[in-house]
Amino acid sequence: MSQGTFPRRWRRPLPGTIYDMKGIDTQKFIEKVTQHFADVDPLTQVVLRGHLLLEERLNATLRHSLYNPEVLDKMKLNFHHKMLFAQSFAVSKRGGGIWELVAAINALRNGIAHSLDEEQRRKQFQHVRELYLRELENPELRKEDETEPDHLLFLNAYALCEGYLLRVEGDAEMIGNSIRRMIDVMRKEWYASDEESKVNR
Repeated sequence: MSQGTFPRRWRRPLPGTIYDMKGIDTQKFIEKVTQHFADVDPLTQVVLRGHLLLEERLNATLRHSLYNPEVLDKMKLNFHHKMLFAQSFAVSKRGGGIWELVAAINALRNGIAHSLDEEQRRKQFQHVRELYLRELENPELRKEDETEPDHLLFLNAYALCEGYLLRVEGDAEMIGNSIRRMIDVMRKEWYASDEESKVNR
């Protein structure tokens, strides 16, 4: 990002407006903003978008599991809570490492979204990298991915999580369908009189 891409008002402030930068070293201000906005790299983009897609998958999983899924919107659950909720529906117990990876991706996303600390982000990505490579059982794939650029390695890690969460969504749908069938039977047997009284009113 060059200084020429900034709004003209930043270079020629208008008196009496929010762009009036009296008392501010405009040059230093532009240099600071350039430093941070020039660092919107491919890794940042794929982490933010991949995190959104994983959260969509978690939302779908929870909706499949509930008898009244519309209540979910009122619960204001964060990503971590949704992840733990979804984990409770996983039939397979082999996904422990995947859940660790999902949690690490969430931490990386939060680090990018809420902090400018590059060292923290580097450590968080390294943790994602280590967890992902640990999950690869095929040595050839692991060796291949070790040389991938950071943003492409993250895409592979995201794809691994997405595939596993898709299976968990299927587990939740199976459990949810069983619960809905059971509740429908209960309603017919236990609440039949209530339904009849509504019709007769």
